[in-house]
Amino acid sequence: MKRLNAIKVISLTVISGLFGNNANVYADNIISIPAKKAVVVSQKNTHPRVCYYDDKAYSLGAVLEISGVVIQCAEQNDFETNGALSWKTLEKKTSNRLVLIDRVGRVIVRLNVFSVQR
Repeated sequence: MKRLNAIKVISLTVISGLFGNNANVYADNIISIPAKKAVVVSQKNTHPRVCYYDDKAYSLGAVLEISGVVIQCAEQNDFETNGALSWKTLEKKTSNRLVLIDRVGRVIVRLNVFSVQR
């Protein structure tokens, strides 16, 4: 027990020397700080990035034709990279040709459309 007390006195002397002569250091004072609580983000409540039509979910870039109107699932705001999606009108179908144009105005696809009458 005397050996442990001697080690305690030596270590306290070294510690008090580090903090100056006026520092009071006691080995019996133990300060415990409670740990911070972890922040958990649940992704179950986040909305999926999809466009809905006829109770079906469509991903980014999906193209549909409804009553001669061609729509595409695209970003609702062009300045957001992970924002909501919405349907954007590409171009109406005319006669025998369907032209898909991107947001910048470049032609993506040109198709000849054939209709079969029965």
